[in-house]
Amino acid sequence: MPQTMLLLFAIMLGGQLMLVWQRDGLESQQNLIRIELESQARGVGSEVFEILASRPFDRNTVILSPGDFTPESEFGVGRAFPAEIVDLDDVHEMETYFAERTVSDTDGNLQTLTYSVTAEVDYVTDENGISLIETGGAQTYYKMVTLTISNPDLARLLSSDHGIRVSRVYSYRQ
Repeated sequence: MPQTMLLLFAIMLGGQLMLVWQRDGLESQQNLIRIELESQARGVGSEVFEILASRPFDRNTVILSPGDFTPESEFGVGRAFPAEIVDLDDVHEMETYFAERTVSDTDGNLQTLTYSVTAEVDYVTDENGISLIETGGAQTYYKMVTLTISNPDLARLLSSDHGIRVSRVYSYRQ
């Protein structure tokens, strides 16, 4: 009888260890997928930022002071990226831009991942000397573009509908 109990205990313990091992393997695989999706999303963000870096800082060309820049209330809304983006302001609340990436899965099959990108543009200042803060609409020589890059698979892994947010600050060069 004690040997039977010991055998049952060993079987139960082995089963528990197998479940823990399986769960750890699954979590590791999900982390690798999340990292790959985040990496692809950041790559999409970098491409958008590079396109924006090639555009003028502002649509106004004669700038004598920050007050000559376009007010935030007039930033472009609903423009198509990249065709209708003339300057940095135009990406503010742009129509959602979709970028596709092709990756191969573990079996070598190609899959297409679709990322959606939305943008927000704000004037920022470093007047506190510590970090950049939004100015509440006051024009400055600095604009921060914040991109939200999302993908359904990434949202599921992050348990968030917001996706990844990345920002870059552009400055006016005289």
